[in-house]
Amino acid sequence: MSTPIFNASERLYVPIEQIAIPSDISIFGSHFGENSYYADLAGVARKYVPQHILEIGVRFGYSGIALTSGALAGGAGPPVTYVGLDAEFFSGPLPDDAYGNYRSNAVAAENFRRFRPGVETEFHTCDTRLGLPKAILTRRFDLINVDGDHSFAGAYGDLTRVWPLLNLGGLILVDDMGMADVRRAVEQFRDEYAADLAGYQVHENERGLALLRRGKD
Repeated sequence: MSTPIFNASERLYVPIEQIAIPSDISIFGSHFGENSYYADLAGVARKYVPQHILEIGVRFGYSGIALTSGALAGGAGPPVTYVGLDAEFFSGPLPDDAYGNYRSNAVAAENFRRFRPGVETEFHTCDTRLGLPKAILTRRFDLINVDGDHSFAGAYGDLTRVWPLLNLGGLILVDDMGMADVRRAVEQFRDEYAADLAGYQVHENERGLALLRRGKD
């Protein structure tokens, strides 16, 4: 049996409850995912020590802070860089949620400023279904987290668009593998790019996390 890319024993606690909008406890039911979901992201980053991180789907910066926290804990940088892309369609989990009046990228930038001031951040408001920002097309990343449009076309399109930006040995993470369209998109991408993959795993947590590691140019 091949060695897994990541396992639960490698999790790294991140105090997301200090950052999160209070009503976001509904995402996981009775907790903020600090010991599981976000601990998985931080643990992956601590293990593989990415210096340059790209994320599609910023969502107030929770996962970005988890990933950069793990990278810093693993010894990455300086600097650790984070680029976040978000279409900003999301406007808050509840109609009376005050955070619904704020844009995700603006809240994320403030969260990074408060909790991870040493990370170099850059945010783009864009719909990645229409393509990636020209400003990042010549850049390369060590870890890319895909958590944008959860339709088959959206997830598959994001995977194919970010693949050329991933460094050799780098990782793509895909959230919400429990959703049929996302899983189908990831599995089709995995099969089509199998010759270039050094590893593939679905790590089971509340949402299901796919990990794909690039092995060839």
